[in-house]
Amino acid sequence: MKRIWNIFIFLLVFQPCMAEQSNALVSNYIDYFKKGDVETKIQIIETAVKLEDVNMGPLYHVAVNYALDSPDVVKQNPALGGILIISLDEIGKLNYTESRFSVLKLFDVAITSTIQVSALNALKVIGKGDNEIVAGLNRWLDRRNSLFLTLIKPDFYVLDVCLETLGALRNPDSFPFIFTSMILGYSDHISETALNSLYLLEGDLKVHLLGIIDRGTPLNKRAALEFALENEKLPEESKKEIIRSGLKQSLLAGSVTSEEEKIITDMRYTAIRATTKYALGDMTKQVIRHFDIIKELYEKGKETNSHMVEGIDCLGSMGTHEAAVTLSKYLDYVNLCTEKIKVFDEQIVLALINNLEKLDDDVALDSLQYTVFLPYSKNTKKAAQDAANKLLKH
Repeated sequence: MKRIWNIFIFLLVFQPCMAEQSNALVSNYIDYFKKGDVETKIQIIETAVKLEDVNMGPLYHVAVNYALDSPDVVKQNPALGGILIISLDEIGKLNYTESRFSVLKLFDVAITSTIQVSALNALKVIGKGDNEIVAGLNRWLDRRNSLFLTLIKPDFYVLDVCLETLGALRNPDSFPFIFTSMILGYSDHISETALNSLYLLEGDLKVHLLGIIDRGTPLNKRAALEFALENEKLPEESKKEIIRSGLKQSLLAGSVTSEEEKIITDMRYTAIRATTKYALGDMTKQVIRHFDIIKELYEKGKETNSHMVEGIDCLGSMGTHEAAVTLSKYLDYVNLCTEKIKVFDEQIVLALINNLEKLDDDVALDSLQYTVFLPYSKNTKKAAQDAANKLLKH
């Protein structure tokens, strides 16, 4: 070790004369870093960082690999952790991309959170344009998200910097993972960081959201639809396309848990309200399917009249003959029930009458006229007569 130290002193004293032989100088530093004890390694890095006009990237890369090979030694020696952080900072400053995979592995090893953050800051620079680096960070973030769902909390500071890093790398493949972090409920700050990173990613926001609605978990599907509806940066036409996809997906849900079924149902109600707002007549088939579902549940006492009215209002916004036929048939059914058994829920009856009037289709004439003769309230009968009179003027 004494011989190694003497050579190291030689390097310190004569390094100005060796400036033109920087490659040889770097090689010597690497050689003695590998051979030296802990104290020597520390002094070599502390000295190297002071050198100017010499790219010591390869030396810092060696220091990172040493930490990967001896993580316990680094954990037990704070000074080694300190020179490792210096090495990571220098790798970023020098944009020494050759070390990127080692830096990613070091981040994944999680020796300390401080070292992880330094690794991430380096990756913001050296990971640009590298899909493998992004994929590695995405996997790490995906694991953190999954663990959080099992009530295991991550290191919030590292998570925050990871989200910032993925935003800085701008790779669109990160969208679903960052989006999940945004909606999981880590904290308001994490959600804000995730949102800011989402907007930095390359690609069309609409396309990203459609991808989640098509392939995401039920929780993410619903959140993507809600995010789109509330997002002021999305054009109206993009929102309409996302609403269409959201409604279709909510009607295609296969084998799901009871909790997931509730999420998908909530998503369908949200999509129906949005479809009504934008009067998406091309979705009539899906809206009729939705109405059939809630109608059956309502008759079994498992659905509220408010959701029934929403479904009827949505059909009324379609402006299509098929929607008018569906509402007319249901008004015939309601009238039959009223005539033979009891007066039907008049809020639903009024919704049927009002939306048939809005659709202004002759198919509803007989149904509306018959409503007038049944034991409904005066207001309901008047609404039915007015709607029928409007059709008679055709």
